[in-house]
Amino acid sequence: MARCLALFTLAMTAGNRGFISIGDWLKCYQRDLIDRFNPPKRCLTSYSMICRVLLKLDYEQYSSAFARPLITFPITRRR
Repeated sequence: MARCLALFTLAMTAGNRGFISIGDWLKCYQRDLIDRFNPPKRCLTSYSMICRVLLKLDYEQYSSAFARPLITFPITRRR
């Protein structure tokens, strides 16, 4: 599931907004993604598997987990 969400997040960040464009993006960058993630058997998660994971995803939990590292805290000055 983590790899599916990572690939989905990368595809969305790259500007893909639908399942078909995500599938096209996966095909286009397959070798680069395999080199980056080093999956078992050098095989990426399938497009259909990503779709199944997304259909079962709790989007509130996903968005809060994704935004957590992006939250900034105010800087307090020392006296």
